[in-house]
Amino acid sequence: LLRYSLTTNQYEKVSIEQELAMVNHQLAIGALQMEHRLDAKIDVQPALLKCSIPPMVLQMLVENALKHGIDQLDEVSTLSIQGIQKDKEI
Repeated sequence: LLRYSLTTNQYEKVSIEQELAMVNHQLAIGALQMEHRLDAKIDVQPALLKCSIPPMVLQMLVENALKHGIDQLDEVSTLSIQGIQKDKEI
């Protein structure tokens, strides 16, 4: 996570695919820390994977969801990330 943060901060944008790869690592760490309480689902349309977003945007959202949401609960919780194309615009 630190390596990703240091390398991507030099870019204005990264692909959603790159960001999701890092988020998958973050979710794996979160799953270990929260044991069986975290259920993560990622569903992003393939056409969107090459789209660009500012680095660390998804990472910050996931971090906040884990730290301030799911970690505070005792039951299994689902973190869902969806990427959909609307009105043929990417």
